[in-house]
Amino acid sequence: MDGSGIRIDGAPNGAVWVVNSHNLIFKRENNRYINIDGMAHDITCANNGDIYHIGNEFSIWKRIAMDWLRIDGQGQSCSCGLSLWVIRHDGCIMH
Repeated sequence: MDGSGIRIDGAPNGAVWVVNSHNLIFKRENNRYINIDGMAHDITCANNGDIYHIGNEFSIWKRIAMDWLRIDGQGQSCSCGLSLWVIRHDGCIMH
């Protein structure tokens, strides 16, 4: 697979989401990377297909249709399975 990134996660539908070293977001579709609006430090895909990212000001965002919706909280890293987990700057984990 071509391309490069610093954060990567795969969605249940097989889509690959990547954040590169310039904090740009990409989604792999039809054997190529498509630039998605927004900037991120980290990105994650939930088991149900929801996509989340940690934005430039460490805010948390959720993908809704073709846009990002800001949700409560801040963090520096995120991961999903059945639900969203966020690591805050102080090391605490939010669920």
